[in-house]
This record gives sequence, C-alpha cells and structure tokens, in this order.
Amino acid sequence: MIFLIGFSQQDRIYFKDRIHSLKGELTEHLKYNTSVIVVDHVISEKYRVGQEMQIPTVTRDWLHDSIQKNAFQPHDKYHPLIFENCYIAVLGFSDA
Repeated sequence: MIFLIGFSQQDRIYFKDRIHSLKGELTEHLKYNTSVIVVDHVISEKYRVGQEMQIPTVTRDWLHDSIQKNAFQPHDKYHPLIFENCYIAVLGFSDA
C-alpha cells in the first residue's frame, strides 16, 4: 500500500496507473498496513503521523525510479529532506 502526500489530483491519477502496473496499490487513507509514504513535501500532519507509525517515507524520485526500472526500489536512497519543496516567506518587516 502506497500513500501519497502533497501531490495534485492530476499527479495522483498519473501515479495510480503506474503503481498498479508495478502490482502495487495506492491508498487514499494512511493505515498501519501502508508500506511506504511518498511525499512531495514534508510539512504535513499526515507526514508526522506516518513518522510516528514508523512507515518508511520517500521522495517522489523513488516513485519515478521505480517506474523507470519497472520494479519498486529500496527506500534507503530516497529519504526526504526536511525543507524539500517548501517555500519560506518572511512577512511583516519594515525598512525602519
């Protein structure tokens, strides 16, 4: 069972078909039988819950490489970085 965090609906549809072609299953709900979480960014309550449940978490590169190689790849090379794909805005400062 693969769970996606931070993906657009269009991406979810695209990846669902490819995951099925690899004999995998995409789930819409985070469960204890989820085998891997694929994240586009890690700033998410679902990411935190997945970490507490000790579910392996990987970047979308894992999914791309798995599709390209036609087999799910080991998780160890695909750990997400804390601020990967996040934007930081600083507001409320003045020149005075």
